[in-house]
Amino acid sequence: MKEYQRNTKQSNFNNLPPETVQACRKYFEDHELEKIESNILLCCETTSSKLKQGFFGKLFGGGNFVHYTAVFFTPERLFWANTDQKNHVVVLSAKFSEVEITDFDSKLIEDKGLNVFGSIGHFKERVQAFIGFGEEPFANEFRRKLKETARK
Repeated sequence: MKEYQRNTKQSNFNNLPPETVQACRKYFEDHELEKIESNILLCCETTSSKLKQGFFGKLFGGGNFVHYTAVFFTPERLFWANTDQKNHVVVLSAKFSEVEITDFDSKLIEDKGLNVFGSIGHFKERVQAFIGFGEEPFANEFRRKLKETARK
């Protein structure tokens, strides 16, 4: 069953929403990551709309919203920034050498995306994250190139 309608498009870091760019730059500064912007190989934006509102969403409201994700990568690292319905941006990153990246595969949920498993962001333990993508040809190409870069 499909839970989200996702649309992915190619982007440029400087064309991402200003609050996303600002949050990413703060993340770079806080984690002492230099020259990230000039080393970005590919960048995309995905808009995810929840297709069906759950019981509590119907009861209390606020169940339907659009979730925005920016994803980009350098030769050494993957970054993604999620924006919630209140426009709060959370940025995470992972070194390719410290994670395993695989295509999302589920017999229960119809979706496209990547699973990232390993040392992510500031978490002390290995964790798993899901990054959703649309079904567009560019989204498929982005996922392929990201996995290819991660294997190098």
